[in-house]
Amino acid sequence: MKKIVLYSDQIKEDRKLDYELLRLLNKKNPSIAYLRGSSDLTGKYFNYVVDYYGDLGITNVNYFDLDREYDKVKISHIFNYDAIHLSGGNTFRFLNLLRETNVLNH
Repeated sequence: MKKIVLYSDQIKEDRKLDYELLRLLNKKNPSIAYLRGSSDLTGKYFNYVVDYYGDLGITNVNYFDLDREYDKVKISHIFNYDAIHLSGGNTFRFLNLLRETNVLNH
């Protein structure tokens, strides 16, 4: 059974939801696929997410791009991860890219 955890924002000062995520994943160092709807060419946002999860003991975080750096073969593996982190941004654009790249049909 799949579970979903929805964050509005990840704030280090309030870890209650983070600990619930860890409890649900129930695994030492779970894997997380970080999926962006717009490219993060500088790594600014991805690096924040890597640090955030690193503080929780999660070091297996990988970047996937639906925009400029889209790789059909690479993206097909996101459902093998323990969790998928959808980045913020323009929700309508993100959903459109999910449809265009056929990610929703995996």
